[in-house]
Amino acid sequence: MVAIVAMLPPCRAQQSNRAELSTKPAVTLESMEQRLGPFTIAGQSFTLMLQNKRVAGAPSGGTLAQTLAKLEICDQSGAVLYHKTFPYQLEDSRFHEIVTASARLLAGDNLTGLLVTYTHQPALPGTEQSWQVFGFRNGKMALFEQPGAEPATNAPAQFTGVLMRAQNGGAPMIVRGQLDIVQLRAWTGNFYVIVPLRVDWRSGKLLVGERCLESGGGPGLHEIGCDMRVEAERVPSNAEFNFARIFPTPEEQAGISVQHAVIAKGADVQLLKARSIATWVQDGDVMRLQFPDLWLKVIIDNNTDNEGWIHGEQDLAAVGLPTRSPVQ
Repeated sequence: MVAIVAMLPPCRAQQSNRAELSTKPAVTLESMEQRLGPFTIAGQSFTLMLQNKRVAGAPSGGTLAQTLAKLEICDQSGAVLYHKTFPYQLEDSRFHEIVTASARLLAGDNLTGLLVTYTHQPALPGTEQSWQVFGFRNGKMALFEQPGAEPATNAPAQFTGVLMRAQNGGAPMIVRGQLDIVQLRAWTGNFYVIVPLRVDWRSGKLLVGERCLESGGGPGLHEIGCDMRVEAERVPSNAEFNFARIFPTPEEQAGISVQHAVIAKGADVQLLKARSIATWVQDGDVMRLQFPDLWLKVIIDNNTDNEGWIHGEQDLAAVGLPTRSPVQ
């Protein structure tokens, strides 16, 4: 449930809505409040209070005219359990970057938590989204520990689910822990993928949901990307024809036969699945996902001759998936 109101009782004390002057005297900022919730977890009610800054006089829905400045999580008595501030910078009469926040219940088979998603626009690749998960730790609502940074040693982050694929095409063996698994809708820079995340409610920790390993020619296993479900809104080109390289497997190696597909204007392009090693990165008290060596499996005009894997900005743009900000 999301409601936007002109004046709301804040978590503790009445906050001023009077206009403020920015560092540029000609620009006036207004404070606007937004309430998300209430969310019921373990029989208790929690509300998110968002304080946004808006350029006075900007048209409704104007690009880069409003950004998040502060977020608070409050219990049903109004006490602030968590707060986070967001610095902002003006360029002329608009913000250099805008931040928005959304929240939803994160329900598992055992317990329930709260997922907060932050979206940044415009942003560098891999920084468009970040997340936090809150749940009960030691009897109190608190921020859960993140699944792990990308360490300098390149050691793998902790995980509790492994999908092992045999190189000879044998059936995959899935090994999973006894924790709840939840799904994140994550932006790759071109489209959304659905990424699993495991939640240890008892210890208040988040863990990598799945890693995919494959037996190679030598001893041991090596990590490959996991297949992920795709959600996308295509923006087809106006050109009469586009061209894309289609690979039989999600790898670019010497000697692999590559199909150079012609994509006519109005062609039927189906997005089958994506593959990448999803990399979790810690950024302060939020977590981010990055997708190095991202591949997308497509089929064009339902023609199996034009079915396979593509990657790279040029080929993704050819099928109507150019690099852009997250689609809300």
